[in-house]
Amino acid sequence: MLVAMAIEMVMAVAIAVAIAVPAAAQAASAPAGPVQGISGAPATTVSLPTGDQVAVTSSPGGAPSYRLIPAAGESDSDFLSFDQGGDHYVVPSVAVPYLGTELSQSMFDVTALARDGVTAQTRMPVDLAFAANVTPTAPPGVMLTSVNGNSAQGYLTAGSGTHLTTALRARVGGDIAAGHRAGSTPLLAGLSSMRLAGGEANAPVAQSSFPLHTLQLDVLDSTGGPAASALVYLMDADSLGSTEVEVPIVDGLGRVEVPSGNFSAFGAFVEYSMTGHTIVTHFVTVTDFSVAPTAGATTTVTLDERTATSPVSVTMPVPATPDNAQLAFYRGDATGQRTGFSDIATGATPSFYVNPAAAAQVGTLHYVVQWGAVAEGTGTAQRVRYDAAFASDQIPADESFVAQANQFAEVHENFSGGQSGVAVGTMANASSDPVALATGYTAVGSLTDMPGQLTDYLGTADGGGWAQFAAVAPASDFTADPRVFQAGRSYSFDWGHGPLGASFGQHNASPAFCLACVAGSTLAVQMNMQGDTEPDHAGMVLFQSSTRLTVYQDGTPVFDQPNYIGAEVTGIPDKPTTYRVVLDEDLSQVFDISQSTGSQTDLTFRYTPSKTPGTALPAQDTCLGQTADAACRILPVLTLSYDLASNANNFTSVGRQVMGLQVGHLSYDGAGSHAPITSASVSVSFDGGTSWQRAALAGTDGHYVAVWTNPASAAGTLPELRVTATDGIGGSITQTIDNAYSIAAG
Repeated sequence: MLVAMAIEMVMAVAIAVAIAVPAAAQAASAPAGPVQGISGAPATTVSLPTGDQVAVTSSPGGAPSYRLIPAAGESDSDFLSFDQGGDHYVVPSVAVPYLGTELSQSMFDVTALARDGVTAQTRMPVDLAFAANVTPTAPPGVMLTSVNGNSAQGYLTAGSGTHLTTALRARVGGDIAAGHRAGSTPLLAGLSSMRLAGGEANAPVAQSSFPLHTLQLDVLDSTGGPAASALVYLMDADSLGSTEVEVPIVDGLGRVEVPSGNFSAFGAFVEYSMTGHTIVTHFVTVTDFSVAPTAGATTTVTLDERTATSPVSVTMPVPATPDNAQLAFYRGDATGQRTGFSDIATGATPSFYVNPAAAAQVGTLHYVVQWGAVAEGTGTAQRVRYDAAFASDQIPADESFVAQANQFAEVHENFSGGQSGVAVGTMANASSDPVALATGYTAVGSLTDMPGQLTDYLGTADGGGWAQFAAVAPASDFTADPRVFQAGRSYSFDWGHGPLGASFGQHNASPAFCLACVAGSTLAVQMNMQGDTEPDHAGMVLFQSSTRLTVYQDGTPVFDQPNYIGAEVTGIPDKPTTYRVVLDEDLSQVFDISQSTGSQTDLTFRYTPSKTPGTALPAQDTCLGQTADAACRILPVLTLSYDLASNANNFTSVGRQVMGLQVGHLSYDGAGSHAPITSASVSVSFDGGTSWQRAALAGTDGHYVAVWTNPASAAGTLPELRVTATDGIGGSITQTIDNAYSIAAG
C-alpha cells in the first residue's frame, strides 16, 4: 500500500533572469554573463485525472525516476507505464478500456504535466468534445468553466479525480457483470473525448523520414476474440527515434505506419472484477519481428493473451503478505538507446502472467521482477518487510522466484517525525540495477508510522542496487542516493532527523548530477532544501515554502531573487574569483512544521581556473554546461551535517546537550575538494537570537562533537542554532537554523 495523500514537490523550471551589473563594478571586475535561477530540486508531484499522483525526479543529462502515490481510498491499484516521444506516461489500469477514445493519453503524460506545472496542488485543465446535438455535461470529477456548442472546457483537481475513478470502476464492473467486454458502456453518454487542455486528442503515431509501411496488430483476448482491454506498446529495435508508441486498439485491431526493419511489441491484457478492480494482467511480448520493405504490403503480427501462461510469483524466506509488485520490461535498440514498459501493482497480492520470450536478437531485453511484502506476525512495534528483485535478459518460462535468506541485506530505517508526533508517511524502494539507472525506474512503497522504525530486508539477487525514498510526515520528502547493498550485511539509516538545513551533501552513487560544478565558462550552484543526518540524503519541503537566493561575484551581486535555491552563471571570468551564495529559507507557513522552520546559509568559495587535482567529476556523472570540450569540475563548496542527541520527535531535555557535527566539501565518489577544515564553531540561542551561547567543541578536520547546556528556563522552547566553519583555501560557511529542536517541558 502506498501513502494516499497529496504531496507537492517544487518543480524544476529554469527561468532565465539577466542581472545588470553597475558600471563601477564592471570597471573593477569582469561581470558575470547571463544568470539563470534554479527554482527547486529537479522534482515535482503531478496528479493524474483519476486523482492518483506521480512524484517525478529528474536531472539534466540523467534518467528520471518516478514514485507512485495512489489516490485516497485506492489501497489496491494497478498502473501501466511506458515511454513515448521522450515523455513518460502512467495509466491506471481502470482507465485502459477508455484510453484513446473518451480519455486522451495526454492526461496521463506525467512528463508534460510536470513540464507545464500541472502539479498536485493545481488544477488540470481539460478540453471536452461531445457528439453532435449533445448538450455538454460534466463528466464525474470535472468542473465545467465554459461551453461552446458541442465542446466545453473545465478542470479536475487531485481530490475530484477520485470521482472519475469511481465512475470508471462502476462502468467497467457493470460491463463485466453484464457479460460484456470492459468499456462497452460509454463513460458518459455523448462524450467523444476528454484531453488535457491544448494536448493532442490521441497519441502521436510513428514518424520517419523513410518510406512507411503498414503494420497491423491483431490483438486477441483470453477467449480468442478481439481484445477490448489491452494496451499495446510498439518500439523500433533498430532505432527508437523512429518508433516508440502506444498503439490504439479498437475491436482487437491496431494499425500503424512504420519504416521497414526490426521491431518489438509488448501487450498488457487487463481483466477486471465486477467491482471494476484488476484481478489479473497478462503480458505478451513479441521480442523480435520484422517489417518488410515491400511497397503496399501489410505486415501482420498477433498478440494473443492466451500465450501468457506463466504465473509470476515470489516466495520470501519467511511468511509474508505482498503489498506491491512490479514487472519492468526494458528494451534497448541496436544503437544502445532504451525504453521501458512496466506494470506496478499496490495492495493485495498481484496476479501477473507472462509468455516466455527469448533474448533479443536485435538490441537488448532486460526483464525485472520486483516484489515487496510485509512479514506476517509483525505489528507497529516490530515492523519487518522484505523487498526482492530478479532480473534476466530474457523472459523465463518458470516465473516462480524463490528469494533465499542469504540473498538479503538487513536495513534498519529510523524515521523522525517532528514535534507533531506520530503520523503516517511512506517508505518506497526501487530496484536500481545499471539498466534501470540508465533508463529510469519507478519506486513503490508502503505506509509506515513516523516517527518509528522499520527493518527492511533488501534483496541482492539483481545486484543489490536499490533507490530509497521516504515521505517523512508531515511535509518533507527525502531521497537517498541509489546504493548497492551487500548480502548478509547490516545497515542503519536515519530519515528526517534534525536539525534540518540546506546542504550539498556527499555522494557515492552514479550516475549523479553535480549540485556545484564548473564546466568551461559555466558555473552552477544549487542546494538541497533540507539535509538530515545522512550526507547523501536530499530533502525537499513539499509546499508553501519561501526562499530567496543572492549570488555575489567578487563582492558584486549578480543574482538576487525570491523562489530560487540555485543559480547558473555563464561567461564567468577566466581568473581566480570569489563567489558568495546566500540562501534564505522560510518554512514557517508550511503546514504542521514547527521545527527547523527557517534557515540562512551564507557560503563563500574561491573559484580558480586551474584544474585542482581530485576535483574532476566522475565520468558517469553530469553537470550544467558540460560539453565534449568542457569537462565538469566540482567546486570547493562546504557542506554541513548534524547528528543531534534527541529522540525520534527531535525532542531533547534540559541539561547537557550533545551534537555531532560533520564539516566537509561536496563530493561524488570521493572526488571533490580535500582542503583541510581549519575552524568550526557552534552557538545556540534560547531567546530568539538576541544572545548566543558558545558550545564546547572537540574534534579536528571536519569531525566534531559539540556540547552545551539547555537551561531549565528554556524548557518547552525551540532554540536557534548557528554553525560556522572555514577551510584552508578561503572557503567559509555560516548556517543559522530557526527552531532547530525542541526542549521538552518539565
